[in-house]
Amino acid sequence: MSLKFLFIYCLLQFACLYGQNLIEAANQPNIVMIFTDDQGYHDVGCYGSEISTPNIDRLATEGLKLTEFYAASSICTPSRFGLLTGQFAHRSQDHLLGALMFLSEKDAERGIHSHELTYVSRLADAGYQTALVGKWHLGHGTKDFWPTKHGFDSFFGHTGGCVDFFTLNYGIKPDWYRGEELVEVEGYATDVITDEAVRVLHGQADSKKPLYLHIAYNAPHFGKGYDHKENTTVNVMQPKPEDLQKVTEIEDPLRRSFAAKVVGLDEGIGRILQTLDDLKMTENTLIIFMTDHGGDPDY
Repeated sequence: MSLKFLFIYCLLQFACLYGQNLIEAANQPNIVMIFTDDQGYHDVGCYGSEISTPNIDRLATEGLKLTEFYAASSICTPSRFGLLTGQFAHRSQDHLLGALMFLSEKDAERGIHSHELTYVSRLADAGYQTALVGKWHLGHGTKDFWPTKHGFDSFFGHTGGCVDFFTLNYGIKPDWYRGEELVEVEGYATDVITDEAVRVLHGQADSKKPLYLHIAYNAPHFGKGYDHKENTTVNVMQPKPEDLQKVTEIEDPLRRSFAAKVVGLDEGIGRILQTLDDLKMTENTLIIFMTDHGGDPDY
């Protein structure tokens, strides 16, 4: 969890607890959280990476760039629990200290519970429109664990830890929802998430309510493909071929595949920033970019 987020979290908690009328005022800012998956300090251009990320770099240039970071965990599920609740995962009812595994019968019974309050619920109570686009990974087996039960007015994305970037399934098992309804969606996961985020912003442009938009990209995390010969799920990077052509100077094939996904991710972020500019929402929007827990040492 970044120091910037800790500051913002404290600010929002104060406003919700002691100044609800203030935070409900018409001039309260929109908040866009851009939350990436398995992206590290060495995977962002403005921190010296060989990967070009001009749109993320724009946020650093025009805003506040942090050089020290803290996360609630080095693993997806507990890190996300810490982000949303402000608590370490060992305090969670189900002791969410490891990643919830989508095909595990035991893990289908675990997740974030109704009494585990999120700051998103606070924002919703204070008058914010709230939306999650992308990855959840805080419980998938019952809808009581889902984002729509934890402060989000709308949800478009997947409940598990990863998906095939081209089919949007977990291996061959569907896991893409709008609200609480399973949907079939065509497209590359990063682009699908970006398209939906842009749609949400357009829908919010004339609203009198402030927006909290949580864009939880599943890139550059590996995808969850399926080996039909072995009848099992497999972890595979799955960059778009056209993005691979943008990082040909990187020699290591694994690093090149990872970098291609970062490039595609950055382009998606650029579309979001451009949409905010086009809709004249930028000046009244707080944009936060952060990753869940840092990079993957394999890439």
